[in-house]
Amino acid sequence: MDFEFLKFGLIAAELWLLAGAFLILLAGMFFPTKENIPSILSPFFHLIAILWLVVYFSTTGEGFYGFIFADNWSQSLKVLLILGSLFCVLMGSDFLKIHKIYSAEFYFLTHIVLISMLLLISSEHLFFIYLCLETASITSFVLAALNRKSLFAVEGAMKYFLLNAFSSAILLYGIVLIFGSSGSFELQQIQNFLNTESIQPLPALGVLLITVGFGFKISLVPFHMWAPDLYEGSPLNITAFFSTPLKISFISVFAKICIFAFYSYSQIWVTIVFILTALSLMAGNLLALAQHKIKRVLAYSSISHAGFLMIGILSFSFQGVASLFFYFAAYTLGSLGVFASIIYLTGKKEVLYFDDLKGLGFSNPLTSSLLIFFLFSLAGIPITGGFIGKLYLFYAGLQNGYLILVILGMLASLISVGYYFRFGMKLFSKTYQSTNTHNISSLGAVIVFSTCAFLLLVLGLFPSLLDGIIFSLRLK
Repeated sequence: MDFEFLKFGLIAAELWLLAGAFLILLAGMFFPTKENIPSILSPFFHLIAILWLVVYFSTTGEGFYGFIFADNWSQSLKVLLILGSLFCVLMGSDFLKIHKIYSAEFYFLTHIVLISMLLLISSEHLFFIYLCLETASITSFVLAALNRKSLFAVEGAMKYFLLNAFSSAILLYGIVLIFGSSGSFELQQIQNFLNTESIQPLPALGVLLITVGFGFKISLVPFHMWAPDLYEGSPLNITAFFSTPLKISFISVFAKICIFAFYSYSQIWVTIVFILTALSLMAGNLLALAQHKIKRVLAYSSISHAGFLMIGILSFSFQGVASLFFYFAAYTLGSLGVFASIIYLTGKKEVLYFDDLKGLGFSNPLTSSLLIFFLFSLAGIPITGGFIGKLYLFYAGLQNGYLILVILGMLASLISVGYYFRFGMKLFSKTYQSTNTHNISSLGAVIVFSTCAFLLLVLGLFPSLLDGIIFSLRLK
């Protein structure tokens, strides 16, 4: 084998995380009673992977015979995804002990999903993209059902498994049609083929099926039915992992395929994505208003945010890509901040209703205030990173003629204030003083929501700090 074409430096971060995964597995086998070992090893290898990517950020190029292509877009997203995964790991360390979930399994599975996501966003090969997608999805099924004592977890994982199996079949059929038409799995050659051909039925059907398949994976309306049950059944830290790093990786690779490979067939996928975006923006927020369980509210909120991110994909311009990355960062910090705050405030609760928050604003005023700050960011209130992110997305949408979606996005943001405001009303409700306290040493959660709050405020006040990264972004 000619190792010159492999270039292991392009996947060094993934190799560090893989080494950490097997060390965690060995620690779980030989030291099953020392659950603190995996909780130390996992953040350590996350930090090594981030440090490696930062130091060797300029390590770009093609490797592994065209399967991997590292550029500023993928390198930047890798840092963001590993950071998001690190936050999920930190906030879950004490949470796992409360619910008596075997920690080594959680950390090992989290590493495997994360490695799959990192390879996914660097892939330039449709078949390899599919393999990474399925590796991440199948491992996620197990992760979702990790709390085997919970019927909600088993039910949510089964729905996730069945509907994602259906979406995977659709996606694979679309990939087969594209391969049968173009004779290649490589995105560059697919783009060259589609650019030289007028719109033909087989590749057009392939583009359609791939778009629908990703609609399921990203949980866009009307392909969202599995998401609320999955979120409700999973432990909060695993729910956070699904709603942020996993979703961002799927959206980013979908953006690469559409904007780069399917550019010539944009009239097909743009029409579908336009409809799915409009439905997700409105239905996601309206359905969230009717929920009484916190996890289901956050699930529908995540669906609506996927709709916002689709506006950046539809713009398929530099402004669209730049706004997409900024919103990735703002959404990651805001969403994970919400989950970390709720974990700290509620502790032992697994199924959370809004009434479970009553009075917690008086017993934990600082954490409750930060939770409201994170919700303000998700709603797009000024001086937060979420506001700047939505502003960038709306500007990109207007620049590319999507006035209707921008109006719907503004209306959706206004509706979201309604259900986000309910958190504040319950937290500082005087009708009932809650005795529910976290009852655990949630140092990990404190680190996460403190860091997220600081970075989110910095993004809101100084959005130009990301300009150096944003101006270097490209989808190939």
